[in-house]
Amino acid sequence: TTATGSALIVFKKGTPGTSVETTAAPTTAAPTTTAAPTTAEETTTIVVKPSAPTGLAQISKGYFTWISVADAVSYNVYVNETKVGSTVAAEYSNETLFATPGQYTVSVTAVNATGVESEMTTISITIEEDVTTEAPTTVAPTTAAPTTAAPTTAPVETTTQATSGDDYSNLAYTTISCDGGADLEYCVVSQNIEGWGTPWYGDAGNTFQLVYAGGTVNPADSTTVKVNDVETAAGTGAVTVIDAGLIKINPTQLADNAYTAVEVTTATGSALIVFKKGTPGTAVETTAAPTTVAPTTVAPTTVAPTTVAPTTEAPTTVAPTTAAPTTVAPTTEAPTTAYDPGFNPASLTYT
Repeated sequence: TTATGSALIVFKKGTPGTSVETTAAPTTAAPTTTAAPTTAEETTTIVVKPSAPTGLAQISKGYFTWISVADAVSYNVYVNETKVGSTVAAEYSNETLFATPGQYTVSVTAVNATGVESEMTTISITIEEDVTTEAPTTVAPTTAAPTTAAPTTAPVETTTQATSGDDYSNLAYTTISCDGGADLEYCVVSQNIEGWGTPWYGDAGNTFQLVYAGGTVNPADSTTVKVNDVETAAGTGAVTVIDAGLIKINPTQLADNAYTAVEVTTATGSALIVFKKGTPGTAVETTAAPTTVAPTTVAPTTVAPTTVAPTTEAPTTVAPTTAAPTTVAPTTEAPTTAYDPGFNPASLTYT
């Protein structure tokens, strides 16, 4: 009988059924030697965890950042000890999770290339009702002097519909959405940057994020960004962040009713992304007919002073706390002793 089944073998000697008395010649058994027991070597498996993230901080209602971990390839994010998402960048944004006012714990772990997760880094936050404060305002009495407007003729007005310098109308655009932001259309025309990931859109429509391999693979000082062929620095126009493995674009700063081409060049390659806002078209000139305004006289008026009393609700601030990481001691398996069959298998004659 084995772990997978059993077998029955029957042997036949002579003529079964008749009793035959036989006398066996005496035999002398040779002494046998029992092999000494062997002990298996003790083995210990050590699991190497990545370092826990540090510097976890709440930037806005649902936006959090932390300091990158050198041996991490991704990060897991937990809210109230429940995993809510993963990210390859050292940041996470999701305002929907914090729509209800109250107390929350936010935790982050680092994950290395073998899938081992670090200890958690945790902070506690409090989401309050929106608080607004109005400063007192007083309107001073004013008396308008009588004025007579001279007849004027409006100049001829010419308007031009916005358009980009290139025609990107035949590209296949992807529509992406986020809470609190307008739908955004974009197309990755080409890219060969090492470690390229899926773009992320959020922060109420204020952030379109490009991620790829960072660190020394694509350092920040070897990265440039051009917007419509014009090199643009971080913090200028629509470009908010240029970092190792990370580019952030603010879609609200892109031109309306136009295509905007963003070219990213790094140490390992380049990428071209085209954004489409509104309905880009061809420049169309319209001319308004001149108009003449008749003269009018305004009588003086006096406005009595009014004062609006201030109303103030005190804000509540909760300082973040960071939980100290804990270390799990390695486990050791007890040694095992080899089974002794009671004979020397090497001395047998095998068929």
